[in-house]
Amino acid sequence: GCDFPCASGSRVVAAESGTVIVSADLTNSDGSYRSYGRYIVIAHDKTDSVGNSVYTLYAHNSQILVSVGEKVSAGQVVAKSGSTGNSTGPHCHFEVRTPTASYNDCVNPEIYLP
Repeated sequence: GCDFPCASGSRVVAAESGTVIVSADLTNSDGSYRSYGRYIVIAHDKTDSVGNSVYTLYAHNSQILVSVGEKVSAGQVVAKSGSTGNSTGPHCHFEVRTPTASYNDCVNPEIYLP
């Protein structure tokens, strides 16, 4: 994934239209955040150049503004940036996954960015 440093509470927007398939907080037994902290995953309406499904993940958010099953548009604010989970400061952690939403199917997101 890519980390985009920004002030806590900055707008995190959907890279493309799609449907939210994960909107969750990863926590330890004591309630503290772990791993991605507050994160979302979007299944996108478009496929990549060879027809694979494309999913994006946005992690370490301070606030999540969308729910599972919600349709989102490209550019829609879906979260507010933060530093939850395994994080050393406020930023947006962005991942692209294809052909499934599995962590094992992460690909270099830079090839998808303008």
